[in-house]
Amino acid sequence: MHCIVTGMTVPAMYVKYQDKIEWGEEKLKAQLKRYYDMVDEKVVKKIQNKLVTVREEKEKKVLTTEKILIDATIGRALEALLGAVSQARERAHMYESILAQLEFTIQTITPKISEIDHLSEEDFPDDVIYRTRLQLIQGRELVNKCSNAGCCNLWKSQMYYKKLQELEDSLRRLITIDLQVKVALDVIRISTEMKELSILLLSNTNGLLTNIAAIENSNKSRRGILQALSNIFNIDQLPFLQVFDT
Repeated sequence: MHCIVTGMTVPAMYVKYQDKIEWGEEKLKAQLKRYYDMVDEKVVKKIQNKLVTVREEKEKKVLTTEKILIDATIGRALEALLGAVSQARERAHMYESILAQLEFTIQTITPKISEIDHLSEEDFPDDVIYRTRLQLIQGRELVNKCSNAGCCNLWKSQMYYKKLQELEDSLRRLITIDLQVKVALDVIRISTEMKELSILLLSNTNGLLTNIAAIENSNKSRRGILQALSNIFNIDQLPFLQVFDT
């Protein structure tokens, strides 16, 4: 008979000390220490190596997901998800109805949602783009699991079906993002048109001011010449100067 103490299997005679008065806490610790010393070091190292491997795999998976999020665009993520759904429909026939519905939803939202890729961080919230990418990547992983699950037990089938429904519902909610994209694109278009108009007006205004300045300089030069001639020949220059004052 054995029982579990601090995560290890220990003979019951070492822990059922309440029935024997002579067994105190120190004796129990000594007995437990002897038992731990008997554990094969190879077993301990094997367990430690396994724990390290599991941790490394988790860290690697996190890094891979982060790299995908950095490299992927909304359009590519949607394309990958649609491809995974199409393949799953050929293999996982038990999810045919929900996969067909999911495929239709993706095809419906793709044209507008993919336009997010053309927006910068200033034009559209970066956290929305990040969450959308993450949702699409996780959706693809879910579809791949369903595709490779085969004929699993009833509980897993129901669980996958429910998750696929949740994915389809969440993709439908992306329509609200579609409206935000339209607003952002309209703002960008109006802003671009206003900039082009202001540049055009500024260039025309500068040209007009340049022409006015040239005319004024020309008039000043002519006035100067007439003034000099009138001084030389003692001619009344007033009639001539009035021509340039008009």
